[in-house]
Amino acid sequence: MKLFDKAVWKLTGIYTAILVVVSVGFSVACYFAADHELNQPLRSRPDYIITNEMSGNFHILMKQRDDVIRTNFLAQLLFINFGIMVAGAVISYFLARRTLRPINEAMEKQSRFVSDASHELRTPLAAMAMENEVLLRDKTAGKTVLAGQIKSNLEEIGRLQKLTDYLLKFDKNQKLQLVEADLNSVSDEVIKKFTEMAKAKKIQLVKKIGDGKMRGDEAALGNILSILIDNATKYSPAGTKITIGFKNGQLSVRDQGPGIAADDLPHIFERFYRAEKSRTTDGYGLGLSLAENLARKINLKISVRNNKTGGATFYVQ
Repeated sequence: MKLFDKAVWKLTGIYTAILVVVSVGFSVACYFAADHELNQPLRSRPDYIITNEMSGNFHILMKQRDDVIRTNFLAQLLFINFGIMVAGAVISYFLARRTLRPINEAMEKQSRFVSDASHELRTPLAAMAMENEVLLRDKTAGKTVLAGQIKSNLEEIGRLQKLTDYLLKFDKNQKLQLVEADLNSVSDEVIKKFTEMAKAKKIQLVKKIGDGKMRGDEAALGNILSILIDNATKYSPAGTKITIGFKNGQLSVRDQGPGIAADDLPHIFERFYRAEKSRTTDGYGLGLSLAENLARKINLKISVRNNKTGGATFYVQ
């Protein structure tokens, strides 16, 4: 049982117990008040004139009537309390769910943020590790090459810092400032990050942006493009190419991989969803979900279609 469900049932029990205690306490007070009134001697009841001949029988009849009233009243109180307990438990359950829902949503949001942040930080770290491994294998690398790699590492660290700041800003739901972003500069920066990874898999990254402009947040667009290129690189076979293009207001990332199964297409942007039948690579099913979430933040939409000649194309519009 989930923690949220356990908390709901626990809070339901507390609400119900409080309601039952109040109801039973009130019922007991009512019963004793009625019993006290019924036990009052007849002389204290006004408007009764009882003759000596009939007083004995009258007392018996009144006692029998009082006993019946007392029994019926007790039965009614028990029935009412049972009804209150059942109705109160149902109402308490829905109130408990409503009370705890914001807390549950906040916890889920925090969990999603940690997952998304980990996923986003992994890609630049992998790219930086790949560049350093390639340099270590190069026995002829001189000071100039080493200095260039250190500079590249520092640039990547700077991007990681910017990414961390952006993720924190994104988690706080702050409104992003939308501007006319230069897709050339955004795509150049992202492609540079994946160049070594693509070379290692013998994949060619092709840019066909032209003078592309798109209204949005540059950091968000960069992260979206990084996720789509990373996704395409994972699933593209060696000797193929990935094309980053812009046409008719649409930014696209086209690969020549296995494509996406028809059953998987409706779910491809769901969190933690992985199309295992067609794409058996490492991952957690978070990247595309995060990209779609980022796109919504800057009033964009991501869609995907399989290519007739093979592979898939992701569109940002």
